[in-house]
Amino acid sequence: MSVTVGDEICLAVTAILLFSSCLFAAAGLFMLLMSEKRGKVGKIKAVWTENGRPSESKIDKLRTLYPEGTRIALENIRKTDPDHPVHFGDTGTVEWVDDYGNIYVIWDRDCIRAKLISDQDMFHKIEEKG
Repeated sequence: MSVTVGDEICLAVTAILLFSSCLFAAAGLFMLLMSEKRGKVGKIKAVWTENGRPSESKIDKLRTLYPEGTRIALENIRKTDPDHPVHFGDTGTVEWVDDYGNIYVIWDRDCIRAKLISDQDMFHKIEEKG
């Protein structure tokens, strides 16, 4: 039985796909462990009203959890401004929460303002050491 070039290519592609799958699984596990280690991640399930906005109770909860001046760290963001990107681990200070549940943050890096969408982006509070 002889091994052809096609067989070698098929084996190489299979090995690459298997390796890639392992990397993605490891990255997912790492993110999970980091979020558990750092505390509760700030992703809150949205409760939408008939007019397409979050409920008042959700907005009140967000404003209570993340008042002006709260320090947060970014876990994951769905969309970012290409001119002023924010990345995993970036830290910032909450400026305010709007009526749609967006949390506006002044990020430490480059002093840029960017919003977090509370039911899509992942972040956590940074507990101040007193």
